[in-house]
Amino acid sequence: MLELEELEQDIEFDDDDPVFHLYRAKIPGGWLVLMQKHNVRYRGWGYGGVTFVPDPDHEWDGSSID
Repeated sequence: MLELEELEQDIEFDDDDPVFHLYRAKIPGGWLVLMQKHNVRYRGWGYGGVTFVPDPDHEWDGSSID
């Protein structure tokens, strides 16, 4: 079972809702990163995505990589 950790972000709309939610899960060889936005105010529409971040030693702390 994946253990999802929500990542912090600094981009927000005027009403303090996050632009989207980011999560990561430790998997062999790196991280599974998920993005999702569900907007209940507009009839429940939403969108999302998933990607893999290679990091065999799991050193990424979840913050931006500059």
